[in-house]
Order: sequence, then structure tokens, then C-alpha cells
Amino acid sequence: ILSAGARPGLPYSCDPPDGNLPRLGMGRDGLVWMAGTSMATPVTSGTAALVREYFAKGYYPDGVQGSGPAITNPSAALMKAVLMNGAQYISGVDNSPQLGIDTPAFPYDDAQGFGRVS
Repeated sequence: ILSAGARPGLPYSCDPPDGNLPRLGMGRDGLVWMAGTSMATPVTSGTAALVREYFAKGYYPDGVQGSGPAITNPSAALMKAVLMNGAQYISGVDNSPQLGIDTPAFPYDDAQGFGRVS
């Protein structure tokens, strides 16, 4: 995740002056780069919030706001179905970047489950 940690009162505080992004695990110029399974929950919950807003503002069925009836309280089953069916399969797991070892992953295995939320 590349996250903007904007600093109050400093316009453009998330724009590195040299255009270079921070390295993994590092932060600079109001940006922080994080990865790993500990980032799965924030990404998934943020995606779920966007999916809920999509239905609540009536973007369904064609992606134009107000084009359909607002579903102000989408069910848990609907939310789960959208998240799971929108996931992308991953081709492998980077188990040891120092050694360059990648382990193949397959749909529904213990490395990826239902895939990466997209």
C-alpha cells in the first residue's frame, strides 16, 4: 500500500520533490509504503466501504450515479459476493525475496484463498 500521510498545513506534502517514491517499509515526504498480510484488513475494509457507497448512491447497475435505485442497506451476503467475485487470482507468493524464491499459488489454496481484492 502506498499511503498518503498528508501533514496538516503543508500543501502538496505527499508529492516527493524529486518524484521518487519511498522504498518498501519506508516513508518520506508524507508518503509511506507498506506491504504484507497486515495490510489485508485495511485494504479489504476500505474496498468494502467503497462497494457499500456504490450501492447506497445508486450506481448499480451501470456505474452512473442515480441510474438505479439506491440500496441504502446492502446485505452482508451482497457485500461478500461482490468482494469475492471481484477478486483477482495471484500467480505466486514471494516467500523469500532475498533468495528469489516464489511459490506458485492456485485458486482457493492456503496461500491466496479467494484471491486479491481488486
